[in-house]
Amino acid sequence: MALGQPDYARARPSSLLKSDSDYRRVFSVKTELPVYLWLAKAQRQVDEFLQSTSDPTSRSQHTNLHFHLAMLGTVDLMGRVFSKPETLNNAARENVFPRAVRLESLWKSLQEQFEAFQRENRSGPDKTAKSSDFVSYLTNNLGYGSVRRR
Repeated sequence: MALGQPDYARARPSSLLKSDSDYRRVFSVKTELPVYLWLAKAQRQVDEFLQSTSDPTSRSQHTNLHFHLAMLGTVDLMGRVFSKPETLNNAARENVFPRAVRLESLWKSLQEQFEAFQRENRSGPDKTAKSSDFVSYLTNNLGYGSVRRR
């Protein structure tokens, strides 16, 4: 969520911090400490939302898309894509995150984009969720732009 890479979190969650450069990107001195608590709370809010929706989320759909919805909620809050956790300093200070009504709208948009990308690219759900191309497709199609990957 903080790096704008839900595909990376979905595909390689245990290796995310193995390289020194990735570690420094996540734990930058420019990122205020409350951001990390805010990120954990925001992810929990997304997971609780997905568990409480009237249309219960399948386990595989939850696994594939919960990081994407968290990133989308954060991007929606910021109004644009970003790749640096310090972008969230103000959100953490103000303790704001999209409410359930907004998450519902973002969830529907995410599902539509997820299905469209799979059709257009003839890829399955796991491959799509782990694709940086899908993240760019999603954020571009929803009007947030895209982040250049290093």
